[in-house]
Amino acid sequence: MKVIETECKNALVKTKIPGCDYTLNPYIGCQHACIYCYMSAFFKKMGHKEEWGELVKPKTNIHEVLEEQLKTGKYEGKTILMSSATDAYQPLEKKYELTRKCLEVMAEHDVGLDVLTKSKLILRDLDLITEFKKANIGVSINTLNDEVRRVFEPLASTPEQRLKVLKKLKDEGLKTYAFIAPALPFLTNLEELFKELHETGVDLIIFDKLNLKTGCLPKVQAVVNEFLPEYSDFYSHASNFKWQNEYWQEQRRLFKKLAEEYKQAAAFAYRENFKEAKPIIEYLK
Repeated sequence: MKVIETECKNALVKTKIPGCDYTLNPYIGCQHACIYCYMSAFFKKMGHKEEWGELVKPKTNIHEVLEEQLKTGKYEGKTILMSSATDAYQPLEKKYELTRKCLEVMAEHDVGLDVLTKSKLILRDLDLITEFKKANIGVSINTLNDEVRRVFEPLASTPEQRLKVLKKLKDEGLKTYAFIAPALPFLTNLEELFKELHETGVDLIIFDKLNLKTGCLPKVQAVVNEFLPEYSDFYSHASNFKWQNEYWQEQRRLFKKLAEEYKQAAAFAYRENFKEAKPIIEYLK
């Protein structure tokens, strides 16, 4: 993997992600190299020749730029998400500590914190995270099978480690959410995963489906064919809209059923269909 240090002129980007006002991405690119990541297509559009996961650019001055922005007072009371286009706790964070430096800056200002990660490294920064008056910490997880994890998320923490992270965060009194994202057809065992997540005491479980419109389908099919050939036939039809719709409707019903059975706060991170005028996050009642 290639690492090229860079500097940024702006640290905060306005977002429409529900519950957040701005996003903060300490890195361009992501070492986790998730096969299904929607950012892989955007990465190419940015002019990078490397494949997603082959190049990461640490924004070495981002904490300094962030300090200057927060000093203006414009962001008081706003919630900042780390991150929307990378994982702020990818392995390189151990060396650069850009996420930690940003947390140190944010902790001195009246801002809310939202973090979404696949990494156990977040526990390193509990001393800072617990200082925030408003903090909402999420962990992405879509399988309990580490073989599947190694295929789709090569350098991310194991499912077992992520469950332990959620439990530890909850034990520290933090508000937590689990992001089942993206659910992988026939590979995400929703019933088993939901049960394990519920047992961590997580406040909210969010479900998101695999988005095949981001150009990731060929990569997904390739790794399935190579490492999980027993599912090749299923994924060969994954671009068929009718097939997708039937499968996800079934999963949607199951997710609602599980939420009701466990009396667990839960939500969908997508619209049931694009004709519905529903918010992106639909909380189950």
